[in-house]
Amino acid sequence: MSSDRQDAKTPRLGAEKSPPNPNAVLASWRSQPRRARVLALAAALACLTLSAGLHAASSLAISPKTATVPPRGTQQFSATGGSGAGYTWSLTAAPSGGRISASGLYTAGPTPNVVDGVQVSDSALAVATATVTVGGGVAIAPHGITLAPGNVQQFTASGGSPPYSWQLVANGSGGSVSPAGLYTAGSAIGQDTLRLADSIGGSITVPIDVVAVVPLGTACTTSATCPATSDGKQYCVDGVCCNSACTGQCQACSTASALGSCLTIAGSPVGKRPPCPVGDSKNVCSTKRCDGAKPTSCDSYVGADVTCHVATCIDLVGTPVAVCQGDGGCPQVDASPCGAFACVSSACATSCTNTSECSPGNYCDVVTGQCVVPDASAATDAGGASSRSPSSSGCAIGTTAEGLPSFLALATAAGISVRRRRRRASPSPTS
Repeated sequence: MSSDRQDAKTPRLGAEKSPPNPNAVLASWRSQPRRARVLALAAALACLTLSAGLHAASSLAISPKTATVPPRGTQQFSATGGSGAGYTWSLTAAPSGGRISASGLYTAGPTPNVVDGVQVSDSALAVATATVTVGGGVAIAPHGITLAPGNVQQFTASGGSPPYSWQLVANGSGGSVSPAGLYTAGSAIGQDTLRLADSIGGSITVPIDVVAVVPLGTACTTSATCPATSDGKQYCVDGVCCNSACTGQCQACSTASALGSCLTIAGSPVGKRPPCPVGDSKNVCSTKRCDGAKPTSCDSYVGADVTCHVATCIDLVGTPVAVCQGDGGCPQVDASPCGAFACVSSACATSCTNTSECSPGNYCDVVTGQCVVPDASAATDAGGASSRSPSSSGCAIGTTAEGLPSFLALATAAGISVRRRRRRASPSPTS
């Protein structure tokens, strides 16, 4: 008999549990000694207060978490949360030679292409960190050239911290440079030195040789400054001194890997040469191009680098992109329904991270990345059992099947008890 009673009191695994009955909770509550009831309620309230305080307190945070600056550049960091006081800044690594002030102002050192580490701590010894990428220093292109007197060269600046300034710190040819970096060689033979500086003190210099006759591949504006070739003539083609007249529609003398050498190219004609013909203005794939083999004419069609039909997705039906195939035509592409997925960026999605990427009636299973039909049995908690979430304080606050904290059920029972006592203590109204 005792075994049967024990089985009746012990919930079976998988059995559903009903929400707590306030009257049952009250009966259990009143059956305990007064001291035990007071201590239990006080412990529950203390645990709730401690857990709420810990959850409300924010952890120490640093902003920004990552930053990129040029050499000698600066970045202001800030800290929030934690104890809210006693913030102390330091560098955990400083290969750039950087430093940081007491207020969190970081200044990079002169060494480029390294990563410095920033750290802040508070009065409670909490720590937060960030990284600073120190990028490349100021750079100039091209770096060192040879020009004939009167020729020009456009220099470009990068890296460092704009705006930039240009200056000739040595001027043997009598040349000049504009605020935009356009250099003009002087009339004399000699060497000039061009200096580029950024806004925070970074700088670089490059030499410029001004000579009577420049070598093949050197920038030119007239053939007079170019060397004579095997036919006894001088050629300035595509802006450089060239080894031949290089007049073919599919030729060029300015190929980066072979400046000054006339080569047969693939793609579009260069410079002032006539463009390749377009056979059909309504069909972009019929456009001709140089094939890299024939120097005098465009003998091939554009290929897969040219789009002839853009991708679309309308009303959960997607049509993929189409590209030219090199035969002068655009291939046919077929539309197809998106199925369980939705239209995303002009195409049917193929995986999901949220339900908005799924078609109506489906939801996103973030574990598999697939859109699936909802399972009705999975939408409810069949166990209905209490769950306990440990807080960072070590307290564990129980919850009932309805999500109601168990200590609230305890408080409800206490309230019912007090109300009944008041009713019994109050005098009955006279008739």
